[in-house]
Amino acid sequence: MISTVDNPAFCRLARSLIADGKMVRCKAAGASMFPWIQDGDLVTLSPVDPRRLKPGQIIAFENACGSLTIHRLVATRSDVDLFTLVTRGDANSSNDTAFGTDRLIGQVVGLQRDGRQLRVEAPMCLWLARLHLRIRAKLKQLMLNLGPPQRREVHSAVQPGTAAIETGKSDYDYE
Repeated sequence: MISTVDNPAFCRLARSLIADGKMVRCKAAGASMFPWIQDGDLVTLSPVDPRRLKPGQIIAFENACGSLTIHRLVATRSDVDLFTLVTRGDANSSNDTAFGTDRLIGQVVGLQRDGRQLRVEAPMCLWLARLHLRIRAKLKQLMLNLGPPQRREVHSAVQPGTAAIETGKSDYDYE
């Protein structure tokens, strides 16, 4: 089956088919997973046990609007009676709101772009995805440690017989 993911009726149908153990193929819409998944890519979803999921894997879930969303799993949280998932689109700057496994639809197991089949579960792909998550976390931490940018005064001396150089504020610099 090929359809777009931003349709609540398709989301219900995909959930039903995957619950019956079938695989579902849909067309990706949007840029939140760029560059791993691009607008128009064909994505194959399969059933998955939520407790077997690991950060770095790409999953499909029902968002608050009832449509299907495909994002990367960044964390799982297990409380006494509640198991929640935290996701984020690769191109997004913040995590999605955590959700329960009742909204999980399936796992992305295949990706087709321009007629070529790409494996998203290959060990190298998972390793790169996890590395990507770690680098993003470290960069965010680094930016937080730097604090807000400071403005610096720029002063220059003008030598006789040369063009004047303006004195003023510089671009933002981190100190």
